[in-house]
Amino acid sequence: MENTPCKRESSRMSAGTVNPACAVTVHVGSKVSLVHIGSLDSFDITEGGKESAGLILDYLESGKRISLLRAIDIYDHIIPNENFGGEYTALLWICKYLMTMEEERPHFFSHSLVTSWFDTLSKDNFSNLKEYLQRKYHFIENEKNDPEAKVKLRFLEDFILFNNPDRTRWDKTSENIRTLNLRKGDSVADVGCGPGYFTFKFADIVGESGHVYAIETNKRHLNYLKDYIRKYGINNVDVIESQPDGLGMEPSIKVDLVYMCSLYHIIYAACTDGERDLFIKSIKNSLKQDGRLVIVDNDLVEGDNLPYHGPYISRHLIIGQLWHYGFKLTAQYQFTPQRYVLEFKPSDRLPLESDAGHSRAVIFADPKTPDAINITSRSSLVRYRMIGTSSQGYTLLGKRAARLFYDALRKKDRDAAEAALTAYEELIPKERIGDEYTAFAWFCRILMSSEEECKEILGDKFSAEYYHHLACNDFALLKKYIRIKYDLAKPDPEEPGADDDFAAKRIHEVVYEYSGNEVSFDQLNDWNEYIVFNNPNRDSWEKTGKMLDYLNIQEGEAVADVGCGYGFFSFQFSRMVGISGRVYSLEVNKEALAYVRKISDKYGLNIQTVLARLNYACLPAGSVDTVFLCSLYHAVYIASIESVKDEFIASLKKALRKGGRLVIVDNAITHPPTIPYFGSGIAKELIIAQLKYYGFHLADARQFIPQRYILLFRQD
Repeated sequence: MENTPCKRESSRMSAGTVNPACAVTVHVGSKVSLVHIGSLDSFDITEGGKESAGLILDYLESGKRISLLRAIDIYDHIIPNENFGGEYTALLWICKYLMTMEEERPHFFSHSLVTSWFDTLSKDNFSNLKEYLQRKYHFIENEKNDPEAKVKLRFLEDFILFNNPDRTRWDKTSENIRTLNLRKGDSVADVGCGPGYFTFKFADIVGESGHVYAIETNKRHLNYLKDYIRKYGINNVDVIESQPDGLGMEPSIKVDLVYMCSLYHIIYAACTDGERDLFIKSIKNSLKQDGRLVIVDNDLVEGDNLPYHGPYISRHLIIGQLWHYGFKLTAQYQFTPQRYVLEFKPSDRLPLESDAGHSRAVIFADPKTPDAINITSRSSLVRYRMIGTSSQGYTLLGKRAARLFYDALRKKDRDAAEAALTAYEELIPKERIGDEYTAFAWFCRILMSSEEECKEILGDKFSAEYYHHLACNDFALLKKYIRIKYDLAKPDPEEPGADDDFAAKRIHEVVYEYSGNEVSFDQLNDWNEYIVFNNPNRDSWEKTGKMLDYLNIQEGEAVADVGCGYGFFSFQFSRMVGISGRVYSLEVNKEALAYVRKISDKYGLNIQTVLARLNYACLPAGSVDTVFLCSLYHAVYIASIESVKDEFIASLKKALRKGGRLVIVDNAITHPPTIPYFGSGIAKELIIAQLKYYGFHLADARQFIPQRYILLFRQD
């Protein structure tokens, strides 16, 4: 494998070496995660950032120039010290423009992209800029059930950041573009082009004899691109909405360059194997014989020299994965510490269709160096999925089963329930082990049962609470969830033909998703979590009883159920520790915690609910014997910025008694069709290697099912 050395040393986060057997070995050399997809919190909103945003708002409302001067002073200080590479440089540009005399302002507009950017933010008395600053910095709060506000905020955030007129200050975009060696007449696919920052720079370079394909999924970006092209009469750019099976370009179109900036961390961490397979295959098919794939993404810069809180991915994860997809690295460049450029060309070394692609995700390279992880397949080492992404949606066959289930709930008829149950019993081994299908099957059995049989099924008080929560008012909540999530108002898609490569590959993988237009993604996610995690039929796929036996929690112990959700394990632990023990149920979701409190009060359980924070468990020092995290660590690993993760794990350590243990249950990276699980997961090797740097060692581990493991850690 050919490597061209970087022009600047890469981050200390991880070092990669070439191994002929597996392409790349990643060395985990610190507690830093190898990939981060963007925070679910606002810890990167600092006091200085909020103050300067408030000053801009004050100027826009009052016209006080002193507010702009103070904002400029703050940005001059915080840009190099807080969040280099964020939106600060764009907001500073706006402040300087507004402070400039009228006759000097035209000098700010070096390109029509800059003009269009400013016009979009300043139209209607700066309504878009005001809305962004108010929502981003929490001067007004986003309503939980207002999905449109969140969608617009995300668009404005991307628009301000990516089309930032001062972007080259932190991204060195001119140097990056020069390394591409584009010429007149070249053709380029700008994949994940956003609002077109690179698209139109490429269009200028390749000229009228060349062509650029602007490929994007976000409809707001797509509309902006089309409006820009119409307004400025651009003839060498086509706007293409990316499709689920790839780029969306016509098969006859071949390009010299596929360019992907600030996107691959999402492809790596948020796609299933099947989704990524088809996406990468479409890239290969779109390249000319000597075409290139160029990926630009972010490194994490450790230390205090250049703070960066955005998404990032270790380059070695990309290099290793793409090697298994049949791409060889031909060059790499780095002009800023937090940004690298990787150039690949297709290789026939490993065809995409090879069955070898889905072997184990990772193996330890050498027992003597347990922090060296070999990339042995094209599967990602970590995957993070939530509703709003396709793996939490539904499949063609899943929608048909949901329609049968909805019909059974409506009719309460044995034959209808039996038809739905049969559909789920056929689907569960093929599609969604560990998801809501087993809960729906449980309801079908109740609908088919006699009164006496129902009493037996609901004899457990927690199962009865689950049933009544979802079944009250004629199954109102459950029916609403199914109707919305599975979009039952629309007809089922037709059965795919045998020659439909996309559908044939993904008939059992999720390809449809909720649009977010009736209730918020957050609300749908809450319903999903309750149905999945409190499912009385959970043991059928998880072997929960064996897990609890293995934990061997004793009467009188104190257990912290961290990220308890709606209390499934908290209720089990309460039984195990007895009257003399204590269960702390920790959660950031107030609605979930209120449910746990309600059930605990109703039955007099020894549970203390704790409203935790993302960076702090909020437990007394030395208070628990066992800290338990189920289906949570993958989110801590990939979605928390480093300082938040550091503080959170430190608070867990502080809460443990001497000799206490940290128990992590999470999902392995599995490979369909053998193990049909498409939810979140993380290779256990990443957890083991990372926690070593937090002062934990692996004491024991168990795995009762292929897609679920238990790791038991002790403090060093």
